[in-house]
Amino acid sequence: MRSKPPIPARPLVQEQTIAEPAVRKSTPVERHRERIGADLRRRGVASEFSASICDRLAPFSEDLTPELYDAVLSGVAMAYGVHRRGVEASRENGPNVREVERLMGGFVSELRKLDETLETLAAYVTRLRTQTGPDDTLH
Repeated sequence: MRSKPPIPARPLVQEQTIAEPAVRKSTPVERHRERIGADLRRRGVASEFSASICDRLAPFSEDLTPELYDAVLSGVAMAYGVHRRGVEASRENGPNVREVERLMGGFVSELRKLDETLETLAAYVTRLRTQTGPDDTLH
């Protein structure tokens, strides 16, 4: 009987070849987008807010003069400031708004009761008019 050749032992962990990272060349639009994002962050605009702005401005930002570029970013920074103050105000006024909503809910409930009562009175008056003659006065 012939013996089988020994099975070579396999390493427990397979060797992985580490590929060198591919050098990715950025396009001009991507470079403009990065520059716009950095400029907006320096002006105090949050990254989450500036991401969509960068996408919109990057394609034509190279056509802007430095003064116009600065004016556009200033406008974006001011708009962000207004947006941020609005968000902060809504957070601060949240409890007040909930209280007003609760009060308005109670008011609506009372108006429904009043409407129901008026409908009942209107039905009563209609019935009285049908029971009285045309010359009779209802007081």
